[in-house]
Amino acid sequence: MSKQTKIETGAGNSTAAHTPGPWNEIKTSFKIDGTTRPSFAIEGESAYGASKIIAICTGWDGGKTGSDRIAPEQAANALLIAAAPDLLNALSLIADHCLLDGTPSAAAKIARAAIAKAEGRAE
Repeated sequence: MSKQTKIETGAGNSTAAHTPGPWNEIKTSFKIDGTTRPSFAIEGESAYGASKIIAICTGWDGGKTGSDRIAPEQAANALLIAAAPDLLNALSLIADHCLLDGTPSAAAKIARAAIAKAEGRAE
């Protein structure tokens, strides 16, 4: 299980609103250690309407294989990251509507825990 780290924002708190969706994955390249490498950029729109990079997934393995292709794992990571706003929305619906006799179902509890993790708070 991975360890979650609290992230400090410029405002000094550990929670901040994420860039609203949709997010898109874009095949691109970035310079890493002076060499241009194939990558994916995940982009969203800022509150001011400008495009901004949310994350970068690069397939470069430090030159171990000598390949300049994007690794399938990194492509899958980029797709998962780009889907994050939609997944968060779906989890919110599950958390709010999956009840058994008025009590949150197991699915709702798992959804709430995942939302709490995405928002940087423990539940």
